[in-house]
Amino acid sequence: MTVSTQQLTRVFKIGATELPDPAPDEKPEAALRYHEIAYPVLKSCALAEGIVEGERLVFEVIKPQGKTKG
Repeated sequence: MTVSTQQLTRVFKIGATELPDPAPDEKPEAALRYHEIAYPVLKSCALAEGIVEGERLVFEVIKPQGKTKG
């Protein structure tokens, strides 16, 4: 029996926008920070658990809840 491993490509998903992984050797949170210049909202976002979709590992970006008075 032969066991093989496959390297999944990480992708960060913000709504319908998918961002490539700029630093595959780093943790997902650290790699996402490279996109903060183009997407300043990422400074206050979190990441959901990665989900395997085909040959990709997709991390959903969770935006912070809007604040309301009340």
